[in-house]
Amino acid sequence: MKKTCFSVFFLIIIFKTNALFGQISGLPGAYSRLGVSPKSIAMGNATSASIHRHTLHAYHNPALLAFSDSYQGGISFSSLSLDRSYNTLFMQGPIGPDAGLGFSWIHAGVDNIDGRDSDGNSTEMYSTSENLFLVSFAKTFGESFAAGLSLRAYHAGLFKEISSSFSVGFDLGVLKTFTLEEERRLSFAIIIKDIRSKYEWDTTPIYNEEGSTSTDKLPVSYNFGVSYFHNNILSLNALQVVGELSHQTATVEGRRSITRIIDGFPVTSIETVDLEQSQTFLRMGLLLQPVSYFSMQLGVDQLGLSGWAFTEIAKPALGFSFMAPFQNLDFSFDYAYIFENHSNAGINSLALTVKL
Repeated sequence: MKKTCFSVFFLIIIFKTNALFGQISGLPGAYSRLGVSPKSIAMGNATSASIHRHTLHAYHNPALLAFSDSYQGGISFSSLSLDRSYNTLFMQGPIGPDAGLGFSWIHAGVDNIDGRDSDGNSTEMYSTSENLFLVSFAKTFGESFAAGLSLRAYHAGLFKEISSSFSVGFDLGVLKTFTLEEERRLSFAIIIKDIRSKYEWDTTPIYNEEGSTSTDKLPVSYNFGVSYFHNNILSLNALQVVGELSHQTATVEGRRSITRIIDGFPVTSIETVDLEQSQTFLRMGLLLQPVSYFSMQLGVDQLGLSGWAFTEIAKPALGFSFMAPFQNLDFSFDYAYIFENHSNAGINSLALTVKL
């Protein structure tokens, strides 16, 4: 019975993957590419070069931590359709005059998955759980250049009778800033994400000798980011424009049919081959801060340049933030709404950040 339930569930996942075959966005670990804070998500996740204090986060670029001048932490909750959950937690701050350290946790899951047997009868409810833990370190070299490293630990549970997957990958990032004038700053960033990240599964506990081990490699992402920040422009307290070009590559398992002539008759067989897939897209975002305690953000993620039509998987977003000092603390309440493809409802994301 349990084997049948798992088979049905597993086939559903395989079907979804095959429907997106050739497109990297459908590969495992998609939750880890959603973003980590409402403010950054509302700016199209294009903040890899932003050292603005409320968008500075090692998830986008570990080198950003080197410019952290205070300790801060935050927690976010997101409301998604189809019984999905997505929550994040982070803490970061300086360690000495020229370095920074940070920790982040991203949790995603799906509940209320209806398990059924071969006759279509309901058996029990299933759920999945995926976690990403990041430990990040960065150091400055001079006053305007920094480099950073993030270790990524992935932990995922698909089915209770299969051992959870655990693996470690890493990110590398650099950042260069230019102070154009006292009120203006221009920054550039280069980041490589998910180096050697993967999921590993072993189905022998439920299929015995028919089981097997499999490895799903996560896409490696090569990113180039830019940020322009201007204080006291027009009637605004601050304005920020950000952008990022992202190129993702992955090795996926494919199948091809081979026809051979054996004893004068054509015989067709299916062979498994490794296929190299890639996609390139653009992220853009804008922050408008009319007064010191309030800002608005809007942006768009995944504007396809290669591998997708320009707006096929685009994810527009918008949001706002309230900042409030209290004694020696600075609180920030952030909200973002993300328009999600192929869903009748978008994503609502809320976060509370505290800066010491």
